[in-house]
Amino acid sequence: MNDHDRTRDEGLDRRITTWLEDGPELAPFDFVESTLAPIPAMAQRRRSPVAIGRLTISVGTLARLAVAAVVVVALVGLGSVILHAGLLGVGGPQSSPPASASPSTQRPLPSGVSFTNAGPLGASQGSDPGKAGTYQTLQFKPAFRFTVPAGWSTGQILHTFLGADESASGIALTNGGGVIVVTSPSSIYPPAPGDTGSPVPADLLATLAKDPKLTLGPTSAVTIGGLAGMQVEGIVKSDVQTGQDSGYRISDYLLAKPGNHVRLAVIVVGGQTVVVMTSATPADWAAFATTADAIIGSIALVP
Repeated sequence: MNDHDRTRDEGLDRRITTWLEDGPELAPFDFVESTLAPIPAMAQRRRSPVAIGRLTISVGTLARLAVAAVVVVALVGLGSVILHAGLLGVGGPQSSPPASASPSTQRPLPSGVSFTNAGPLGASQGSDPGKAGTYQTLQFKPAFRFTVPAGWSTGQILHTFLGADESASGIALTNGGGVIVVTSPSSIYPPAPGDTGSPVPADLLATLAKDPKLTLGPTSAVTIGGLAGMQVEGIVKSDVQTGQDSGYRISDYLLAKPGNHVRLAVIVVGGQTVVVMTSATPADWAAFATTADAIIGSIALVP
């Protein structure tokens, strides 16, 4: 090897050593370029026994090609590692996880079943009367289906604050002569509509039986949606001070008119307390209860 080749090889060795000491991920572009640039221009000064067809390669050139090949392999391997690490979020800026897919739409309902809406059931406009049919709750959970005759809508007979339409907290159904309210109260006796009241007791009916504003009879067994529960009937005292509520609010969705006949049924669905209240004036109770019983009897919980 002449002095020129020796000097160039020593320079290459120093650049490789510096690169490895600084860290393989810091190799500058000019270093890689200067390392690979001599490959096609290397002189074939010495003949060697190595021959491929008509091409003969000097020993010095072969050695330098071997070194260059090692550098190229190292750079390719390093690039793969860095790319892989970047994809895994290691050693580089963390990328945000992909946004989760938006929730799918409601499952198609069986034939003849419609979702409830904020007005007359099955009607296209608020002024239309409700249509007879089977409906499924749209917001309230646990979801359930029920069947009503014509003329029913979602809403309270007392349109004050919460409890007038369906929400995640409950659903009220009325034909104007009375109301059926299905709710899962998070508290009872709120100080104001929408506020948090007292915790729901384990035995809600026993607590309501002690309520001085209610006159309730004995409890009896009931089955709703295939689940066994207990119920009680009575009267909301007519002298209850309702203020702006216009009714006695047991919970946000349990709003009863003073003097009305009420029936409160309690079932437990997956550990969740669900109350079904039926309410009408004493004069309308017998006729309304007959229709209400058929609707409550049609309730089927949706898995």
